[in-house]
Amino acid sequence: MKNSEIRKLKMQLVLVGGLFVFCIATAIVIVNNRPFFEKYLLEKYKPLPTNLIPLAQKMEKTGEVPEVFGRLTEKQQGAFYEHWMTLAEVEKDTPKMLVSVAPSLHIARVEQTLVCGSQEQRTRALRFVELGFVELGFESALVQSGSGVSTNNSEVLSMLGRIDGWATRRRLSSFRTEVDETIVALKQ
Repeated sequence: MKNSEIRKLKMQLVLVGGLFVFCIATAIVIVNNRPFFEKYLLEKYKPLPTNLIPLAQKMEKTGEVPEVFGRLTEKQQGAFYEHWMTLAEVEKDTPKMLVSVAPSLHIARVEQTLVCGSQEQRTRALRFVELGFVELGFESALVQSGSGVSTNNSEVLSMLGRIDGWATRRRLSSFRTEVDETIVALKQ
């Protein structure tokens, strides 16, 4: 192919058309091999950093969130969510304590788990919502975090509504049923 041929309109249109066909073919291959790509996106949880273990133990013993928790970074606060997700036995008070300090952070983390997690992780994340938000109830729906950020159950319902739509589009009927049950529990 000569340089002068590339400058002609006909050849440029052929090149653009070829690129378009290549992009469409690549998209079809990716969509048809979705499970292959999704295994690289699954949630993976890191263990709780050793410097935060005493704080976690204190929270478990007292059932209260120490003041120092509000001064932790979002990443450090998120480590407690990851720690809870990896525990063999569910601690019922921990989600409530975590949500009382950083509700928006935990709504975002739960949403990420519901989208990227395995079925077991999704179920566990919905359990986190039930324990952390449902038990707060609408009478005490306004939750103040240490940073002054507030949330209420409508934010959680909005997030669960998005997840419900996502599960519908993905045809995940059993998961959608679990999400619907959690939504009903939040509304009661």
